[in-house]
Amino acid sequence: NGEEVSQISVEENVHFIENETTENSQGMLGLHALFTLDDQTLQTVASEMHRLQTGIHIHVAEDAIDVQENQQKYGKTLIQRLADFNLLNNRSLLIHGVHLTKDDYALIRDFGAALVYNPDSNLNNAVGLPDYLSVPKEIPILMGTDGMHANVGRSLKQVFLLLRHQKHTFDQSFAFVQKVFKDQLNFVRLYFSDFPHLHVGDRADFVLWNYVPPTPVLPQNFWGHFIYGLLESSAFAVFQAGKKLLWAGQFVQQPISQIQQNIFQQGQRLYATFAKE
Repeated sequence: NGEEVSQISVEENVHFIENETTENSQGMLGLHALFTLDDQTLQTVASEMHRLQTGIHIHVAEDAIDVQENQQKYGKTLIQRLADFNLLNNRSLLIHGVHLTKDDYALIRDFGAALVYNPDSNLNNAVGLPDYLSVPKEIPILMGTDGMHANVGRSLKQVFLLLRHQKHTFDQSFAFVQKVFKDQLNFVRLYFSDFPHLHVGDRADFVLWNYVPPTPVLPQNFWGHFIYGLLESSAFAVFQAGKKLLWAGQFVQQPISQIQQNIFQQGQRLYATFAKE
């Protein structure tokens, strides 16, 4: 959208990180798909990222056009372009990564960045799916939604089912789920160092699930219960830093009806804005 809008967007990110950071809220520099960003924008973002000691959140290789455009315009692969601007670190998230190569994976691994998969979005947009098990084990893998919904657990189950669809064994598929589960916790700890150890004196971040297992829960079948049962259940309670946010399936601080009403009002406002155009 041009240099002026780009600069305003960077400043908005910087303002949040500098002024809105709390023990419960941390910020990253959020970027659009790489083929829409010129070199000047990347240079500006790189400077701010290192000054603020944070990471970036960027969509890469969601569609093959992202790969093609970067190669044609800049003569580089997506990941090489990010690396040349020193934009890759272990606090950064690379979103989608559907069309990455072995060389891309090698660079991501060397710089320590994490991949975030959004299977529902990929299926909805018909952009293809990653070969999930081709990713080097050293690369952290997280789950996202890309705005399709707000349920990261649902994304995790979707990936599990896609692995099974791709003819991977149950052992391989469950191992991938366990890796993602651990990688997500480790990544969150880069921003919230005591999450979620539940030691005395630590912040208390946890969920209580309304799940009644139909069969005994054993070490050998826990992940089966997790994928096929628990993720299909509703949350009974949610605590953040020891503060009760949800109890008995209801929001504590504000009735869900008020939240939904506000969402509807904002939706009407957005619709009216586009209707004028």
